[in-house]
Amino acid sequence: MFDREEHALQLLQNISGRLVKNGMFICIIPDSNVIVKRMRHHYSEQKDANKPAQGPFVVKNQYYSMRFDQIAFDKRQLYGLGYGFYL
Repeated sequence: MFDREEHALQLLQNISGRLVKNGMFICIIPDSNVIVKRMRHHYSEQKDANKPAQGPFVVKNQYYSMRFDQIAFDKRQLYGLGYGFYL
């Protein structure tokens, strides 16, 4: 969801600084397992169609779109794979 730890910490700071006493914050976060599954499916379709595997990669339907500039990432790295998500 975040490309750098600083961005995640900034979001949490913004939320906590704006909540009133006993306030609630409701957040919807896309499931990373679903994102990776759809991204890999899109990549395999391009390979099957003998298209070059170059970004940007766009995965979308009538409700959302996700845009990736790369599809390779280190699973051990918590941050770094940036993507655009539009709902």
